[in-house]
Amino acid sequence: MHCLEANIFKFDKGKHNNFNKKSLCFEYTNFSLQKRLLSGVLAITFIFLLLFIRLFILCVINNNNYQIKAQNQWTRTLFLKANRGKIYDCNGLVLAENETSYDVFLRAREVEDAVNVSKFLSEKLNIDFEKTYEKAKDVFVSEVLIKLQVNENCAFEIANKNFKGVYITENISRNYPYGKLLSQVLGFLTSDSVGQTGVENYYNAVLSGNDGKYLTQSDVRGIYLDNSLQYYIDGVDGLGVGLTIDINIQNIVESVLEKVMEEQKPKKVSCVVMNPANSNILAMAINPSFDLNHIPRNNVSQLLELSKNSIITDVYEPGSTFKILTLAAALSEGLTNFEEHFYCPGFRIIDGEKIKCWRTIGHGSQTLAECVQNSCNCCFMDLALRLGKEKLYKYLKAFGVGSATGVDIK
Repeated sequence: MHCLEANIFKFDKGKHNNFNKKSLCFEYTNFSLQKRLLSGVLAITFIFLLLFIRLFILCVINNNNYQIKAQNQWTRTLFLKANRGKIYDCNGLVLAENETSYDVFLRAREVEDAVNVSKFLSEKLNIDFEKTYEKAKDVFVSEVLIKLQVNENCAFEIANKNFKGVYITENISRNYPYGKLLSQVLGFLTSDSVGQTGVENYYNAVLSGNDGKYLTQSDVRGIYLDNSLQYYIDGVDGLGVGLTIDINIQNIVESVLEKVMEEQKPKKVSCVVMNPANSNILAMAINPSFDLNHIPRNNVSQLLELSKNSIITDVYEPGSTFKILTLAAALSEGLTNFEEHFYCPGFRIIDGEKIKCWRTIGHGSQTLAECVQNSCNCCFMDLALRLGKEKLYKYLKAFGVGSATGVDIK
């Protein structure tokens, strides 16, 4: 029992002595003590429950995430490029293949002689000494790329120096056996082996595969630990891609375009060869072109112009080539034959409108075969009038005019 003494005002000293002082007391019962104890136990239990839930989340639910974070802290990773898939023509001949090259990295925290390392690398790799030296001294960066796709001889010379902090990993360089052939169709890669144009870009996800990894354990400063565990994770090679292109026909077409450029001096000339049975593209060439093994990356505007596949990207009127569709429709409907004669005075009057032939003096009398040979406008105007609007549009739709070509290239 706990008592609290309190002085009471004296109303009458004589008569009320028993009220001069009174003790006020508060007594704890067993029931109140049990309640206090129960509250304390519940509070402690609740706190431990929260801690248990938090530990369960960290150790079980988020276990993988924290394991990955921990591994990233005590390991350093070098990526190993997967083999990029090859590109083939319709005969199985290789149009694009791989060559092994090497990438050079620096870990500044491990470099012992930054001056000599930077001098050697700048001379061998033909890069700026000052920039290399800055990278070799920057201990706040765990790892930095020095140069991509170094050739084998140069990589071996660097490796033989055994500089601490200098690492070399394998990479993949692209090689095109036919050089300038199909440059706009095949396209090329960026410096880090990602498809940038053409088939290389369109099928990049298929060709590239998944890179492998080489992991080494390091201390808190990022310095490699001797005799520590090393991990090697295999990559998955990319898949090959087969084209409908026939490299033999492509070679012939590109040779012809070279002669046209020399004799006629046009700004640009292009050609497409297709299989009439199934519309497969057997050749697609544009001139001027460039060698895919020596890409002019130092002139971006020139590279963009040369690498653009204008056959696919540009919009243009079909012109006289459209006459072949009109001819096919008329022959299919039995409205003419190659022996029929047509007269061309150099124009036709249609709905009161005078439409000229390209040869304004006219071609005179000629057979249908000669009309095709001469690309006579008057003859094909006659054939289109015989077909009528409805039939002509029906055939154009059947030929696919106005719909997507389905060519899988950009």
